[in-house]
Amino acid sequence: MKIIYTGGEETVCNTNEYALCLGMFDGVHIGHRYLIEKTAEAAAKRGLTAGAVTFIGSGMRNRIYLLEQQAEIFEECGTDTLFVIRFDERFKNTSPEDFIDKYLCGYMKAKHIVCGSDFTFGKNKAGDVAMIRSLSEKYGYSYDIYEKITL
Repeated sequence: MKIIYTGGEETVCNTNEYALCLGMFDGVHIGHRYLIEKTAEAAAKRGLTAGAVTFIGSGMRNRIYLLEQQAEIFEECGTDTLFVIRFDERFKNTSPEDFIDKYLCGYMKAKHIVCGSDFTFGKNKAGDVAMIRSLSEKYGYSYDIYEKITL
């Protein structure tokens, strides 16, 4: 599996189009694994590369697994590429639409997005699944949003 670290300032050098699974993935629990596996299925169905997006940074606490351990789990669940975004002061101030436009659809070339129903993103966590749905046509991606799994 390929791991790509990014701060989002890179020029587009990625040639693959992706189905991307979005999340913090602090513990890569059963619900996370379900999302990751669903992303791999969606990628295969659409002829895309299976990818995942997660975050690292000084403000990222309470991780159960090290990034290397997470990467092994992602790979076991069918992920081909893991994008790791540096959650720094600049990224923290990214608007939700810029996150979709510049990061997901620009740099990472997302054509399909998978996330849980409680996923939030962008400055002050202002972006949510309603925004993912509403911007899909504008940015040319499809999406699957899954409810939490309860045992």
